[in-house]
Amino acid sequence: MGCPKCGQPVFLFNGYMTGIEFSRSKNGAETCTVNNKFLHSSYNPQNEAERFVNSVECTFFPKAVFINEPAMSYCIPFLRARFPDSKITAIRYSRAFDKWNDFFDDTLYFEPGKEQFFETQLFQKNGEDVLCASLFLSWTPSANAFPEHEKNIWKSIKNTLQKCNALIATKSCFSRRWIKNAVTFCMNVKKAASIVPFHSPVVIAASGPSIEGALPFLQKFRRKYILLCVSSALSILEKNNINPDFVLSTDGGWWAKVHLRPLEKNKIIPLALPPEAACQKNILHNSTIIPLDYSDGIESEILHIWTETCGISCLKAMRNGTVSGTSAELALSLTDGPVFACGLDLAENKGFQHAQPNMIETKASSTDTRILTTETRQAKSRFYSGSLHIYRDWFSAESRRLAERFFRLSNSFPYKNTLGNIQDADFSLFKEKVSRFSDADKKCLFSCEKHIQEKDIKSVQQKISSFIDRESRTERWLKTVFPTDVIMIEKTKDSAEKQKKKDELLRKNDEFSSELRKLIYG
Repeated sequence: MGCPKCGQPVFLFNGYMTGIEFSRSKNGAETCTVNNKFLHSSYNPQNEAERFVNSVECTFFPKAVFINEPAMSYCIPFLRARFPDSKITAIRYSRAFDKWNDFFDDTLYFEPGKEQFFETQLFQKNGEDVLCASLFLSWTPSANAFPEHEKNIWKSIKNTLQKCNALIATKSCFSRRWIKNAVTFCMNVKKAASIVPFHSPVVIAASGPSIEGALPFLQKFRRKYILLCVSSALSILEKNNINPDFVLSTDGGWWAKVHLRPLEKNKIIPLALPPEAACQKNILHNSTIIPLDYSDGIESEILHIWTETCGISCLKAMRNGTVSGTSAELALSLTDGPVFACGLDLAENKGFQHAQPNMIETKASSTDTRILTTETRQAKSRFYSGSLHIYRDWFSAESRRLAERFFRLSNSFPYKNTLGNIQDADFSLFKEKVSRFSDADKKCLFSCEKHIQEKDIKSVQQKISSFIDRESRTERWLKTVFPTDVIMIEKTKDSAEKQKKKDELLRKNDEFSSELRKLIYG
């Protein structure tokens, strides 16, 4: 778009039309101004760009270099010379400089007011491994010319890097546990099954306090729907004599095992699990397991060895930060009918954070005293429940896709939030929806039941052991199992220090491989 007076390119800045004027510098190179502020030197833009790049302090080898609005991009040859192995990305404030984009490996656009879109693009195009080992720069004249952009973009970069650091920390903490869980899963499941897609409505039982008022209605209409119970709600249903059709657990931490304890007595209820989820060996031995396949990562590759050797079918599932998100996706994929979620509060509460009884609360309350009281512990729980807003954001972001068949169900519970386009339903709407369906046929719900033979387990042992021998020193394995260590090695410039860190990483990896073999062969 051109200025109606001079024809020069323009763009919106803080809601006002701002002209970008191009001219010639003293050495004949092209330069430009915004509101009489030069984005490049009026004397020698090339020398200015070279001085800028030489002044950059960088104590590591960046995987990527990002530069905020490099304008006519005189800095690019000097950045290439200094960082020859780095991906170089321009972050544009204006499309007036698009004809210089081909000099870069990639281009992103930033606009105040659309920070979330920028953060999503930045993360999706690069990922946490690259961003945590990247160099971020601002072309100084652009920073001076566009102060609002400059202020907001660094907030967005900070938000994205915090997300990346959290993901790396999670992988560093749990990646080994997830792989161990996958091996334990494959060595201990004795009976597996899949689920036949159906037409009946589904109710997902989560553990938010709103489920308490819904329990009488869930009992009343029990014949009309398939009941999927997330692990944290299992004790609530057990207390109220409501048997779910199957349970879903996705978490790899020890607390997931606590929620599954009711299955130690009730061996009839099938349990849906991805291989990385934590589960007691006796439950894997005695319950019917429905394997879930995320189709990504080392855990899935271990699972595939097991399924192919034993002739087992898996259900495809979507990896999600919350078991409620995974259960929503799974339920919608299994039925073409409506899906209702009870207990999907996703909000902090003054008292208990979950409906009672809750297995974690039962375990924690055993250590309460007059000094370290229940109230103090619950207050801490509210303080550290920041992940709930992440789960709310996911449902809100996906709400348009989910809303046609997915409802949040309660007995007129006063929720503290909304979930985007997802409708909050009471049992009058539930009755209206389910009345269109005949009673749920649960006799043929499960299919491909398979009892695992001892000869199959021995074959799986050999194949998983060979897989570990083959893969455990590959770059992909090391990045998955020790992501923080690998990033630190990549960022180290001193060759002696780098080799020392590599040797320590390989030592830790050998120890981990030995632990896996112990799990394989008992």
